Amino acid sequence: MFKVKVNQDIIEYCKNQVDKYNFGKRSSANGNKEQQLTGIIGQSVVMNLFGLGNVNGEDGFDDGVDILYNNKKIDVKTMGRKSDVKQNYTNNFLKLQDHYSTEIYIFCSYHKTKEELTICGWINKTDFINKRRYYPKGTERKRFDGTTFETFADLYEIDNKDLNQVNNIDELKQQLKSKTMITFEKISDVHYKAYKHELFLNSIEIHSDKYVIVNRYSRLDVPKHLKDYLPYLILDTYKQDLKTYNLREYSNSQPEGTLSIKKMLNKLKNEVQKL
Repeated sequence: MFKVKVNQDIIEYCKNQVDKYNFGKRSSANGNKEQQLTGIIGQSVVMNLFGLGNVNGEDGFDDGVDILYNNKKIDVKTMGRKSDVKQNYTNNFLKLQDHYSTEIYIFCSYHKTKEELTICGWINKTDFINKRRYYPKGTERKRFDGTTFETFADLYEIDNKDLNQVNNIDELKQQLKSKTMITFEKISDVHYKAYKHELFLNSIEIHSDKYVIVNRYSRLDVPKHLKDYLPYLILDTYKQDLKTYNLREYSNSQPEGTLSIKKMLNKLKNEVQKL
């Protein structure tokens, strides 16, 4: 984690933007003006750290992409607090934002009294899906001060300790550069309807000395000199992921339009050839 003092010029600029434009463009759970201001301040501060200036409401809806850095689509998520953030604190994420094209999330905490922004850490979408916890609308949640509240929408939570940790902006930039990621998207909404849960294909992190195959429940390091074996390893780990979900070949007998395991693997083979 690291802190950034928010200068008054940014705060006043963000207040003006929230007064001038409607930043709540979701179908529901758009947040009040104060919550929108917190988000715009967090996004503007992080954009400034990347040399990208401030949020501009004239640009309209951004499909969940606040920053484009090293060809990665990044969303900055900020929660407002009146206390210093800690490692065991939690970040909230609205479920209705899950379909956005974001690849990386940077989670922040804005101290409203001190006017400080803490960059808590970052996480790629695949790891976020694996580590988060889901709470439907109306779930009672308990804060660290002992008070409780009901969730106003379906949401996910992820703790700061589960994020990739950074100590300054240079370290954050370096991590985002070194972890180049190829992500294969969810195969089909048809699959979700058939099995009542989402199943994502592997993603691959490309490091200077290795590849990392990321599944929902596992990570496999592959040395660079074994690159030729990547397609086979990807397919093998994906098969193991399917077994984890207890999916079986009986899916071939599902109603027409559903995807069998064989079809899913063929789809994955086609994607692997593009590496």
